Amino acid sequence: MAEAGTTSPSAAQPRVAYREDHALDPVPSPGGRLGTGSLFAAVMGIPSALVFFAVGGGLGQAYGTVNLLTGLVVASVIIGVAGWVLTSFACRSGLDSDLMSISAGFGKLGSAATSAIYSVNFVMLFALETSIIGSAVHTIYPGFPQVPLFAAVGLVVLALAWYGIRSVATAMKLTLPFFLVFLVLAVIEVGGRDAPGSFWSYAPPHSTLDPTAWLLVLAALLAFVVNATVAADVGRFLRPQSRRAGSFLFGGVLQLVAFGGATLLGAWFSFRLHGETDPGAYLVSMFGGWGIVCVLLSQIRINVINAYSGSLSLSNFGARGLGMRPGRHIWMLGLVGVSTALAMTNFSQHLLGILTFEAVFVMSWVSTLVAYIVQYDLNFSERSAREAFANAPMLNAVGLGSLALALAVATPLAFGAGGELGRGLAPLAAMVAAPIGVLALGRLVSIQASQASSV
Repeated sequence: MAEAGTTSPSAAQPRVAYREDHALDPVPSPGGRLGTGSLFAAVMGIPSALVFFAVGGGLGQAYGTVNLLTGLVVASVIIGVAGWVLTSFACRSGLDSDLMSISAGFGKLGSAATSAIYSVNFVMLFALETSIIGSAVHTIYPGFPQVPLFAAVGLVVLALAWYGIRSVATAMKLTLPFFLVFLVLAVIEVGGRDAPGSFWSYAPPHSTLDPTAWLLVLAALLAFVVNATVAADVGRFLRPQSRRAGSFLFGGVLQLVAFGGATLLGAWFSFRLHGETDPGAYLVSMFGGWGIVCVLLSQIRINVINAYSGSLSLSNFGARGLGMRPGRHIWMLGLVGVSTALAMTNFSQHLLGILTFEAVFVMSWVSTLVAYIVQYDLNFSERSAREAFANAPMLNAVGLGSLALALAVATPLAFGAGGELGRGLAPLAAMVAAPIGVLALGRLVSIQASQASSV
């Protein structure tokens, strides 16, 4: 029996795992798993982000409704399939997207490298979403100081993400009805305004229905392939018997809501508001102070997810790459602090280049993960998936080589090689090159292993 005032190891370990939310180890099965409804509520914080409305408005104004619609369909299918595969594997193995990289092609040290770059994604997105809050507030209160505003937002996000997926799911469920009310009111308000024509046949001047325009729309939408990795971060908490339903919801339905719902609705808002593409500005213009509340609600919801998933990535990077294990919460404090400071600067002048590389990197990484999982059938059992994680090498040439190949092919295109057509082809080039690398390098490694064993 433990002495008074102490805690037995058996009692302490669950509390440590609960607090850290299994940032460095698989989620136990069946312990630590949650219901499908609660977890789906958590990922539904993604499509409520105003960036989807802004992207829909911008793409609709630039390339027209038909190009946007076809791009939305294709992007939903591509990201939906990736989300389905990754969520299914995450549920069987209990691993998030960073930890599954260890067993699915990259190795322990290799996964640290991918986590380091992936973490930048969450830092930049957190800062971007926070800056939207500042723009909304300054629309009505131009003199309101940024420091206390952004600091308060950061503290609220930390409080909501502190206890892991349980607190994230609870926050998403409690705030979703309020966000939906604001959204319905916005639809009613915008729908009552005069339309400049037919939304479904809208095509801006100087825009044509050609392959280049369509590819540029698709390239912008495929930047949200991060939806698939976040789905896996949450999907690892699914109960095993809920794997199929959860994979369908996180893989397919999430993308339908994000693209067929939020993004398309953003294009419709922009169309009826005669070209307005900034949801932070037009929500405040329509609803005043209540519009600010809507913006706060939306951006805090998505930043809770950014902070949570970012803390998992940084935990893996620190543990495997630097040998540092201060805990998920310390990494989350650092992420929120750096992102908040970044939001107060003029970082947007470098944002496009960083996010362009991040989009190509995440597509290359996700394509490699999906191809490796399918090629080596890592979904066949929970035990085998966990054994692959435990026995993974420090470096795996198959995943790292495939990632390098995809980046080598796609990065020059993303940054201008091939002009507009090249930029449109970049994410698709990464998506195709990564599986080719997995097949070719996997075959090469297999031949070398066979030759070594026969000597």
